[in-house]
Amino acid sequence: MSSLFSWVARLTRYLTGARSPSSMNMEFQNRFIFPNDPPRGAQYFDHGYVPWQLLEAIQQDRDAVDGIGHIYVSSAKYCKKPKGAQHEFLIFVVKDDTCDYRQNALIIDRVASPGRIDNRDSPPANLEDLTENDRRALRGEPVASNGNVLESTLTSSQVPIARGMSSNGGSSISNSLTGIPALDMCRVSAHGSFKDMAQRLTLTPYTCIAELKFSDTSFTLEKLLNLAATLSNHEPHYDLFKTQCYWYALMLWELVQGVTGTTATTDPFTTMRAGYNRLVPWLLAHNHSAERQNELDELVAEYERKWISFLEELPRWKNQGVKALTDKINSRPTAPVVQDAPIVPSEQ
Repeated sequence: MSSLFSWVARLTRYLTGARSPSSMNMEFQNRFIFPNDPPRGAQYFDHGYVPWQLLEAIQQDRDAVDGIGHIYVSSAKYCKKPKGAQHEFLIFVVKDDTCDYRQNALIIDRVASPGRIDNRDSPPANLEDLTENDRRALRGEPVASNGNVLESTLTSSQVPIARGMSSNGGSSISNSLTGIPALDMCRVSAHGSFKDMAQRLTLTPYTCIAELKFSDTSFTLEKLLNLAATLSNHEPHYDLFKTQCYWYALMLWELVQGVTGTTATTDPFTTMRAGYNRLVPWLLAHNHSAERQNELDELVAEYERKWISFLEELPRWKNQGVKALTDKINSRPTAPVVQDAPIVPSEQ
C-alpha cells in the first residue's frame, strides 16, 4: 500500500509541476558533486575525474556553475592502508551552504598510469588514447589500485630498494615505475558515503591517521580542486622513489593546512606515519628536509596565482549559468498591455 501512495505522490508532483522534497530549497544543481540516486536495485557507480577536469566540467555546466562558491569542505581525513604497500589517500566531505542536508564525499589520490602522456592541466592531446585502466577509473569503475601495483613491485625484492639499485643506475626491481605519467584522481561518491566508496575502490581496510575540521565555509570545493591541480601540474609524473601516492597525499594534506591556516589532529594510538613506507625508508628524511619546505612554499605561491586567475575568469563562466540567463530574460522590457476600449452601451 505504501508503494501505491508513493506512486500517486510522484504522479501528482509530475502533473502539477511540484518538486519532490529532495529538490526543495536547492539554489543550484551540480550533477558532478551531488549525483542523483540510481534507480532502486541499480548498481552504484562512483565517478572519477582528474582534478582540473572536474573543475573545468563545473565551470562549463550551466547549472553547476551557479554553485561555485557554495560547496565547501567541512572535514578531511588522511587515510592509509595498513598492509601491503600501505597506499595513502585523502577523504574530503563537502557540503552545500544553501541546502543543509546536501553533502557528499570525495577521495583524492595518486595512481600510476603508464597510458597517459602527462597529468597537467593543459588540454591533454592523448585523451582518446588512455589505457583501459584509465578508462575504468574515469568511469568510476574499480581499477588496479596504486596499492596493488606498489605491493607487487616493492615486495618482489628481498632487499631494500636502496640496496637493489645497481651501479649503472638501473634497478633490480623495476624501471617501469620511475618517471612514468601519474593519474591523480578525484573520485566522487555515488551516494554520499565515503566508507562504501572506499570499499568499492578496494581501499579497505584503511586507518585514519589524521583529521581536519574546518570551522567555516571559506575552504570551497574550487579551492581544493585548484590546490590538487596545482600539485598535479607541478609534478605530473609518478616516480616510485619520490613522487608516488605517499608524496602526493602528504603534499596535498600540508598544502590544505597551509592555505586554510588549520592544524590536523592525529590519532595518538596509531603507529603509522604519513608519507612513508618501510620499504622506502629515505622518504621519512625527505619529508622533513628544507628542500621539501621550499617546494611547499613554491606550491602555495603557484596556487595563489592560479586562484587569482580563476577568480578573474569566474564572471565569464557565471554569465553563462542558468541564473544569469534567467535574469537576462526577466530583465527584457515587455510590450505595454493595450487595453480594449470600454464598451459603451448604445442609446436606445
